[in-house]
Amino acid sequence: MKLQLKWNKQVPFYFSRHHPKEKIEEEGWFCELFVVGIHLIDDASICDQMDVTQWKFMVIPAVHFKPGQKSMDLNIAIKNWHPVAWKNLKKKVETELLQCRNLARK
Repeated sequence: MKLQLKWNKQVPFYFSRHHPKEKIEEEGWFCELFVVGIHLIDDASICDQMDVTQWKFMVIPAVHFKPGQKSMDLNIAIKNWHPVAWKNLKKKVETELLQCRNLARK
């Protein structure tokens, strides 16, 4: 399985309308983080994709990918960015976002 990363060749048309004073790269993912939901339960007797407790989430800073990269093997991603449960997702996003912003200031 592969994670798909949408690399855009141009800024979304609505960006300047909503963020007229914000600088942005000319092409890219236009995000600081990817949040990837993974549902790996394949036992049909217990599988319920509507049950958020069965999902795990990876929070991956965009800086960990090469510019233009469009995919990554799921097994590699899981080894590098340990999935967290739904109840821990908010804290993980906040922590990673803070680290990204601290790196950007340097």
